[in-house]
Amino acid sequence: MSVSGDTAREIRQPSAERAGSRAKLEKRYREFGHTLVDGWLDRLDAQLISGLLRAQTEIGTTGSVGEIGVHHGRLFILLYLCAEDGERPFCIDVFGDQSKNIDQSGLGDQAIFLSNLALFTKAPPQLEVFHCSSLEIGGADIRSKVGPVRFLSIDGGHTADITENDLIIAEQCLAPDGVAIIDDVFNTAWPGVSEGFFRYRRNKDASLVPFAISVNKVFLCTKAHAARYRAMMSARFGSYLHKSTEMADEQVDVYRNPPGLLQRLLLTRLSAAVKPVIGAQHALQSAGKKTGRFLWTLLS
Repeated sequence: MSVSGDTAREIRQPSAERAGSRAKLEKRYREFGHTLVDGWLDRLDAQLISGLLRAQTEIGTTGSVGEIGVHHGRLFILLYLCAEDGERPFCIDVFGDQSKNIDQSGLGDQAIFLSNLALFTKAPPQLEVFHCSSLEIGGADIRSKVGPVRFLSIDGGHTADITENDLIIAEQCLAPDGVAIIDDVFNTAWPGVSEGFFRYRRNKDASLVPFAISVNKVFLCTKAHAARYRAMMSARFGSYLHKSTEMADEQVDVYRNPPGLLQRLLLTRLSAAVKPVIGAQHALQSAGKKTGRFLWTLLS
């Protein structure tokens, strides 16, 4: 189903003035506006997603942007604002058909979603809506409506089967240098996502590999483009780069929020205050071990 307003097509046409206006809206939404929409999106995740989308534009990567599982649009609105002229945003969600929400992960509402989209983009929405479960659609269906996809967010059903299915959809619809992100891989409340992710990765035909991990997202692309995306992200967000490690036999970079100034001061003072206590605790533990060994010797 296509959703568009009377002036939407005009708004999506190339215009430096409109592009500048949209960039301002995107910045305001990324820094603050997203907190006003019900859903799940950390500010650092928003920065990384926005920066990666801009980097794709700079290197000439084109394609649509979209999300599986939009809830009320918290992340999707960011994708929409980052889309370039001529790129058609899309979403997949069961919305009110909650009988298809197998694991009750989220409660999408199409009316609220479209209202939020119009509010924060200041324009009648123009997008492709797949009002269905992702189990009822394939990558070819998406491509037939919006063409190749350069950026896809996966945050739909959280069972292992649905997660694996959505990753397969991603590899089917992504452009050769497209990126997919998946939510909740390390969320202890949703172990099915982790199971589905690694089940997908164990498939010898799987073409997507992880290249970065952030607060609650894992970033994936084809192996041929992983090193380039890692370099692009570290160049833009080096101050948030915590470490490089391995995941599913692939090199990945881990991004984390650094502690703020107040938090650093508190941690420094707390550390100074706690050190004597920890020292005493270690001394008691050491003495306890010595006493235990002595008693063990006597009783042997």
